[in-house]
This record gives sequence, structure tokens and C-alpha cells, in this order.
Amino acid sequence: MNANASEAIHVLDGLLYHGSDLAIETHYVDTGGVSDMSFALCHLLGFQLVPRLRGLKDRRLYLFPGDAPPERIMPLVSDPILALRDIGRINRSIFLPQWWQSAEMRRNATAGLNKSEAQNTLARALFFNRLGELRDRTFESQFYRASGLNLLINVIVYWNTLYLEPVFADLNRSGIATPPEVIKHIAPLGWQHISLTGDYIWTPTDSSDLRPLRRETSILVA
Repeated sequence: MNANASEAIHVLDGLLYHGSDLAIETHYVDTGGVSDMSFALCHLLGFQLVPRLRGLKDRRLYLFPGDAPPERIMPLVSDPILALRDIGRINRSIFLPQWWQSAEMRRNATAGLNKSEAQNTLARALFFNRLGELRDRTFESQFYRASGLNLLINVIVYWNTLYLEPVFADLNRSGIATPPEVIKHIAPLGWQHISLTGDYIWTPTDSSDLRPLRRETSILVA
């Protein structure tokens, strides 16, 4: 989820009411999708919030009353914590050193957010007729149009997902390894191989009857 500052609390909607069977443990957000309260509530609900933060030099660490920080980090320490908001500040203070020290955490956050951006890019590519604008006046019409867009996104995701397993198997047979730690970062959101213009015709098909895989060839090869 990418959110601006006014939408940080809606991170919880995405975590609690996503309508799927996913067991979410870690949630990546941009800087605007995090606040002290979202840090606190995610911690209390058992989620690990991992924001990709900007302005690290302005971030502060928070300690319990009576704790004395090492002298070299004194400039980073703010007032002692007191209440619910400060539960978030403590969790932010636990998170920040991990963020500073772990290049893997920063890479994972970027990879997770890139998936969100890929979905947004797909939605913009599909929503070409109105140039990405909802011009319908009634809520019902807006709802139908947005639902149609989500349906097309889900169709493409489903189509891509069907083909990922045979693609991985084909790569393995060709000597190109696809380990699980690589596969888990691949999202079925690509659309370059799909024609987005024309009529959408819904016909029942057998999902086990897959098309032969296409192989890219170089124009430099005769």
C-alpha cells in the first residue's frame, strides 16, 4: 500500500480487511503511510510495519523514563515515552536501527513497494478510455466502473499466475534456477504481453489447457 500522510491509519484496513486468505506478517509502506499511531497499532495487532523512510536525519529515537542513551546517539534521542502514541514511538525506535543496519530490509521494502507500483501501473494502463479519470456523476456508476477495472486487473493477475508455474518449470529444465527466495518476489502484474485495446470477450475455458510458452528472440539473431 502506498499512502499519503492523511491516509496512514488506513494501513490497518488493508491489513485486517483484505478479503483474502493471505497471512500477512510484514507490511511495506512509503514514508507517508506511517505514523506513531500506525506503528503502535500494527505492533499490538501482531504486524511488522516496515516503512521506506525519507529524512532519516530528522528522525528521533525514544527511550523509557530513566534510560540513559550512549553519548554518541544523544542527538538522536527525544523526550521519554508516556502513553499509547509512545508505544508507536518505541517501535519506531526499535525499527530505525534495524533499517540503518540492514541492507536486506531496505531491499525487501523496495521490492514490496514496487509490487504496489506495478499494480498501479497496470490499473493506469487498463483505464485508458477515460484517461484515468472517473467522470460518472453517480456513486453507482462510479462503483460499476471501478469494479470493472478491478475485474480486469484480477483477470490479468489470474492469467499470469496460471502461467508462472510452467514458466518456472521450463526455466529449470533449461538450466536456469528459480529458487523459492526468488519466486516469492515475482508478482503476476505484467501486462506487456496482453493487448489492452479492442473488445473484451468472456468465454469459458479450461484453465488446465494452457497455451504453449512463447520465447523471446533477438532481432540480431537470424
